[in-house]
Amino acid sequence: MSNVQTFGTVFTYIEEDTKLTIIFNENVNDIEGFEKFCDLWLTMYHRKKNFSFYIDTSAISYINPEFALKTRSFIKYLKERDEDMQFLKKSIIIISSDLVRNVFKIIFSIQRPVAPVYLVKDAQTATGIYNYLEDDTKKLTSEEMKALNISLVMP
Repeated sequence: MSNVQTFGTVFTYIEEDTKLTIIFNENVNDIEGFEKFCDLWLTMYHRKKNFSFYIDTSAISYINPEFALKTRSFIKYLKERDEDMQFLKKSIIIISSDLVRNVFKIIFSIQRPVAPVYLVKDAQTATGIYNYLEDDTKKLTSEEMKALNISLVMP
């Protein structure tokens, strides 16, 4: 069963079992919406249940620069938590824009993620990767990632 909610002008999320899909809207300018995203992430941690993000940024045409700083700070906060309290297992992020890709490069160059992050260019690749990696015993080789144009950012 899915739980679908929209938070202001920033994003919509769909929760399905252990998959949390975040679909960002055109302008990521609302810091209050960003804080709702962080609250949602923390809510998933409070449930003490493993989960994965499937994030679609393909509609974004503008990101408030403060978003990068707040994301870095939030990731740092999460990494300071007890290791037994880390429930995010992976993130797959669809990035079709150079602007968004550069923002994420900046964020991850300053602060490594809490779990592996797969950066892909389209929804078809993202869905395929997500489904493949649902089996925890499966891993993508560097050759497969190169062929599919996937960037992996490790914690």
